[in-house]
Amino acid sequence: MFVDRQMIRTALAACAGIVLLQSGLSSAAETAVVRAKSAPSVIENSLTGAMIETAEPIPFYDEAGDLGALRSDLNEAEENIGAPGSTESRDQPNGAQRDLLNEIDTEVDQSNEAALDPLDDFGDDFGSIDKFDTFPGYRDKWAATQYPWKAIGTLYFTAPGGTGSCSASVIGRRDAIVTAAHCCYNRDTRSWYSNWVFVPGKDRNTEPYGRFAYTSARVLGAWITSGGRQNDVCVIKTRTGLSSRTGWLGRSWNQPQNEHVFTFGYPGNKDGGLRQNACASENYPNCGSALVNATGCDKTYGDSGAPWIRVYRPRVSGAANYVNSVTSGWDTCTGSFGRSYNGARFTDANIVPLCSASVCD
Repeated sequence: MFVDRQMIRTALAACAGIVLLQSGLSSAAETAVVRAKSAPSVIENSLTGAMIETAEPIPFYDEAGDLGALRSDLNEAEENIGAPGSTESRDQPNGAQRDLLNEIDTEVDQSNEAALDPLDDFGDDFGSIDKFDTFPGYRDKWAATQYPWKAIGTLYFTAPGGTGSCSASVIGRRDAIVTAAHCCYNRDTRSWYSNWVFVPGKDRNTEPYGRFAYTSARVLGAWITSGGRQNDVCVIKTRTGLSSRTGWLGRSWNQPQNEHVFTFGYPGNKDGGLRQNACASENYPNCGSALVNATGCDKTYGDSGAPWIRVYRPRVSGAANYVNSVTSGWDTCTGSFGRSYNGARFTDANIVPLCSASVCD
């Protein structure tokens, strides 16, 4: 941990608004927007190889230890969840990438290797605590430049004591990424992290699309005032050009809690957080909560903010590859630590106001 947990925290009332990080302000207004204190290129260039190698994966959000938290299992019922909704995903391949894909497809056909079929490659022992399949995010290094894996990456930022890391994904055509709120605003210290830099498609020491510094970060006002796993979502705007290079994932909200999902992220307990790893499993209500999804997976710290993808289809965009949640943490009733974890169920109370049309689409 970067900081010691506060021993006492005053319980505060929940706030339904959105708070944006504001540079130089002691308290952020609901409509304020924070801009990088340095030019994006300066922030990107300041992230050295040594800082990446020594980056500490951010621990999961500990809702039980957050004395002021609005507990996710004590409020809201399923019948109060709104109508399901989605926005479509989109790939953005350039000419060189199309040529590479054609060459790769030919090589695979000639070698009789089966392409990954998410519906056929895994069993049906899902929907239970600690049940999952785990595997690298993609089988070959070149896949870091293919969709949807290229739209998923590592998020680095300045935290007390050094560099922190989480996972994140591109979620709209306006250069927005989604991650966990605890990767943006630290409720222990009541302060924002800073200098976020997103590295899409990172594979070990390869950064096929470079680095994209932030221009603003958005969390729910309820996260700052009351915490709660259902509010553990953050949307970060990056400099122009991210979405046009990587494409973006769709997003879904108010979807059922018993769907098959694939989670993709960069956990520190696998490959040192330098390579994308995935789990395939099925959602279930976390501790009975209608606001939080849980699923089986063996990824831990650093996977915070990793996208949970429903209707996962490699190399397919449009009505596929929807982000339905992001990794938040673990509770004793979720399952075994290191075998199950949870995340805020995307609803019209979190992802919709955070990722409005003017922000994401």
